[in-house]
Amino acid sequence: PQPLPKVEMMLRGGVPTSRKRSLLAAASALNALFLLPRARVSAAAFSCSSWNSFGLRTTCTSSTTCACSAVRRQHHRLTSSERRQYWKSSSSVVFSSSVRDEVATAAEEESSFDAKNTRSGSERWNSLVGNRTIQSLLVCGDGDLSYSASIAPQLAELGISLTATVLEDKDTHHATYRQSEQHAQTISSYDMHEVRFGINATDLATHFPPSVSNDEEDNSAITFDRIQFNFPHWRGKANNRYNRELLDNFLRSAADFLSDGVGEVHVALCEGQGGGTAQTKKAWRESWKAAEYACMNGLLLRSVSPYEPEYDLSSHRGMDRSFKVGNLPKKYIFSKPDMDADVKVGKKLQLCCRHELHVNLPPQGEGLRSGSVYSIDDVVEGNAIQKIIEGVVDPGIRVEVPMRRVLTPQEAQSEFSVAVFLVIYCGESSTLTRDQADGYRAALEEEVQKHLPLRSNRAGRLVSRPFPYPLLSNLVYHYLQNKD
Repeated sequence: PQPLPKVEMMLRGGVPTSRKRSLLAAASALNALFLLPRARVSAAAFSCSSWNSFGLRTTCTSSTTCACSAVRRQHHRLTSSERRQYWKSSSSVVFSSSVRDEVATAAEEESSFDAKNTRSGSERWNSLVGNRTIQSLLVCGDGDLSYSASIAPQLAELGISLTATVLEDKDTHHATYRQSEQHAQTISSYDMHEVRFGINATDLATHFPPSVSNDEEDNSAITFDRIQFNFPHWRGKANNRYNRELLDNFLRSAADFLSDGVGEVHVALCEGQGGGTAQTKKAWRESWKAAEYACMNGLLLRSVSPYEPEYDLSSHRGMDRSFKVGNLPKKYIFSKPDMDADVKVGKKLQLCCRHELHVNLPPQGEGLRSGSVYSIDDVVEGNAIQKIIEGVVDPGIRVEVPMRRVLTPQEAQSEFSVAVFLVIYCGESSTLTRDQADGYRAALEEEVQKHLPLRSNRAGRLVSRPFPYPLLSNLVYHYLQNKD
């Protein structure tokens, strides 16, 4: 990498005068750093371009530490975007072997992702778990009932009962939508189908109460093999806050009406709304965070696939008008975790939380605390930490320690060297929430202290907000692409 020419281009492009000296000084320091032989850089110098403790730091074994010090001094004076440019070209990261293998094929997996998750024909009426034809379908918020009317004949042939619902009462719906009566008649013409008006998808319990029977054991709630809501949207113009609330409330309501074992919730969302496969922080933050709200309501994101509406889209903000769904609308499929079925979610759909673990290393010549079964090498290489984490998490939670580094006493501003680990918790066959992940973090710190003391000023910190796994893997992938 050649930072200096890049900085000169930035200067010609109009960087404020107040930053020119800092930019040139940092670029010169980086160029000097890259002239150092690779052997002079300590093997214990680890860094990463995304997390606080994995900043722009390099420890040299030779006397030429002035370049590294200059970089550290100068990067604090730059803007965040300018720092990222230097991070991409100057950091050295130690990754676990599993992460190296995964990120090497990230681009290939992304290109084939949509194709292998697409189902067509009668297969789309099969459940993901068990792969059997569903027996009942509840459609919520079906606009002018055009979707339900379009699938009613095929469902009748397959013996699948359909319950089509809309929020408006019958008179209001007929007055609002021109084809309301026609679609309602089409659906009701089949004995096993019905249309229900005035159904609030976020409060299904009010509209589908438990059946009443003299036998107390038969007083069970109505359940559906599939509950579907196509392109939900808050009535009128709204921001993400209200639409997230709508999605959250719907998933909470629908989760109680799913059939055991095969029940699924299908939600069709416009381009960028779901965020389930977001590859940037911006895309995730601007989405409705479907996977996060699903986990909060006991549901796992099982699949994300392209969705092409084959019916009239005619319910725009509660009016009889069409609406746009973007170039890449997606269908999100959720279901309850089934530990007995041992069904695992693909890594690209897993929701994760992360935190840093800081451990004080004993002085040279000293070992771990009495009774510990691990060595210093086990800790520094991450093997011991990995095993300890796996012992504190619940079944169905996958753990990774993808990055690690060692801080010298000077860098840590401590009398000890400090080993820093990036710890990732992922919901593989069980849901994962932030509170749950923070419980694992607390249990991990308590267990680690039996072997080594923790860095006191970094213990007890809350884990990150949940994020989709591609945010991590793609960060590593692009970092490795730019590194060499």
